[in-house]
Amino acid sequence: MVMKLLFIVETLIVFYASASSARYKNIPHYQQQFPEVLYQWNQLDYAFPNENVLQAALGDQSFVPGTGVPVDVQPYYNQAGDLKVFVTTPRFGMGVPYTLASIRDNSSIEAYPSYEWHNRGDDKWDCDKISSAFRTAITECEQLWVLDSGMASDEFKCPPQLLLFDLRNDELVHRFRFNNSLFTASASLFVTNVVQVNDPPPAGKCQDAILYVADTDHHGLVVYDYGKGVAWRVENKFMYPDPDFGTHTVAGQRFNLMDGIIGLSFDEQYLYFHPMASITEYAVPLQIINNSTLFAENREAAGDEFKPIAKRSSPCVPSAIDSKGIWYCVTFNPIELLAWDIKANTIEKLAIRREHLEFVGGLKVIKNKENQDELWMLSNRFQRIASGTVNSDEVNYRILKRRLDR
Repeated sequence: MVMKLLFIVETLIVFYASASSARYKNIPHYQQQFPEVLYQWNQLDYAFPNENVLQAALGDQSFVPGTGVPVDVQPYYNQAGDLKVFVTTPRFGMGVPYTLASIRDNSSIEAYPSYEWHNRGDDKWDCDKISSAFRTAITECEQLWVLDSGMASDEFKCPPQLLLFDLRNDELVHRFRFNNSLFTASASLFVTNVVQVNDPPPAGKCQDAILYVADTDHHGLVVYDYGKGVAWRVENKFMYPDPDFGTHTVAGQRFNLMDGIIGLSFDEQYLYFHPMASITEYAVPLQIINNSTLFAENREAAGDEFKPIAKRSSPCVPSAIDSKGIWYCVTFNPIELLAWDIKANTIEKLAIRREHLEFVGGLKVIKNKENQDELWMLSNRFQRIASGTVNSDEVNYRILKRRLDR
């Protein structure tokens, strides 16, 4: 395992450097597919249970139209093949009526699992409700894991929590609240969660799962063992932002954001991760970070097991790996959809329309009803939010899909 990783370290960095120009020579049809835009909005259209609830939310400013910004997307095909698409709209500021939603047929969004499940963003914070859902993950168990950062307008209103919903009946199955040993209220911000299920159906009972949760502001990783009900924190120097890459350019607009560890993905051997302010991909063996005893006394234990394995031309935020071991992300400048075959140690740049992928905040690989891999992406033009140049007369948010069958 270590030898394989060392080989990648020695070879892939050079390959990334040589891949700065597009490689479209003699490419098959697969690489020429453009992602399909499924939904797009100038600003999000929030649905409410009825007109009275809408007017009340407008009156107390728990809903300010145009405030919500979508960050993550999570599609779900049920056993019948029906599609449901989830989005998150974290509370970067107030005026967001709910932060976890599904998309309706008319492209409006409605609160999930219900409007009553959500804090309103007023002075009454009920920590049994959802305060600020950041990202989500659906497993092969037809379960939805929701990462609730507990933050609103840069303040902790509630402790961070993981919520597990059964998508067959939309009922809460499990809740895990982070204790004070896992986060620092004055510094932490949990933004990304990925889930590894070790006993999937039909043979398994979906009780053995490990979650990896990125603390981007306080530069750490929380590992939660669902089956055992225990969690531990892991820290490493590679989870920190690189100040040389803290100024970002997307579609010609510049902004500063020194976010640390944010992109998470895994295969059968490694967890892959990167800070937002970085162009380097790192890896650590799962058997290391899944061993709670290693980190019981020292969060920075096993430091030599964390390795830089690749460099790209520009930072990116989320990443995902498909069933064939291909790793994906969308870089900032230039805007490129990268497909890295980890085992073959090759990379391709897939065809895109760059104006559709300005700052991808959500990226998932899922199985469709034909059991084929699909890549889903959500772009939100965050560079315009950061620079205060959002134009409600333009399309600002898009959800796109691309088949990955080869």
